[in-house]
Amino acid sequence: MTDNKHITTITPQTVKAVRHCLNHGYAFAMYSLPDTDSCVFFADPDPQMTPGDGPEFFATDFASGYASRHRIRPVMDAAKILMYDGPAVRQSHASADEDAPFSHSQYIGRVDSLIASLRANGGKTVISRIFAMRPHTTLPQGVQRLFDSNPGAFRALFNTPATGCWLVASPELLLHASDGQMRTMSLAGTRRAGAVGPWDIKNIREQDIVTQAITDSFGSFGIAPHVQPLQTLRANLVEHLCTVITAQTDAAPAAVAASPVPPPPSSL
Repeated sequence: MTDNKHITTITPQTVKAVRHCLNHGYAFAMYSLPDTDSCVFFADPDPQMTPGDGPEFFATDFASGYASRHRIRPVMDAAKILMYDGPAVRQSHASADEDAPFSHSQYIGRVDSLIASLRANGGKTVISRIFAMRPHTTLPQGVQRLFDSNPGAFRALFNTPATGCWLVASPELLLHASDGQMRTMSLAGTRRAGAVGPWDIKNIREQDIVTQAITDSFGSFGIAPHVQPLQTLRANLVEHLCTVITAQTDAAPAAVAASPVPPPPSSL
């Protein structure tokens, strides 16, 4: 449900720039930081172009990690990309419709193999499925609704030739670094917002796994982190267990952020 008190400013020019980039396959990022109503947009239509000042946007997947991140640099703002007449870029990602179908027996076989692997190594995993469906709203309406209804999350719409177009919102902070102070969080346990009673053992255990992995990651840099008390963080229709972790260090933030941790078991 959208809270009318939080309206993210997405200008008509930005909407036009998004459509222009999608029509031509150009990489772009549009995002809003948590608890802000402003929106940042920039496009990166050609990797040979020199970017302007400011931070870049990047996306990673769990398999390849930070080293193989998909970068979107601040090359052009909305006004400039609308005037850009360079060649269209072919999207190289595979859509859900292009995924090869598999039978019920193949699906059961994959799940059985995963269960056997987890029993052998005591690990955890996140299982997801792709559902191909037609939207019941226009892209600008869908983006506006998601941005407005999740004011405390990092919200973004982005596109690259390798990943395709993604609309995301997450309350999870990867890493904040300033003057030698670093802050991150583990965000694993998940249930419906407003649930009554204490958290169950399954969610607490998942939270502990991610918290321990993050503190171990800090420890690999010789950092002794401070783990704050467990709290509940609401994110729209769900709430998460949240553990804030801080540290004082001179280590390079990019190196710490790139260190591997288990993927969170939930997302918006």
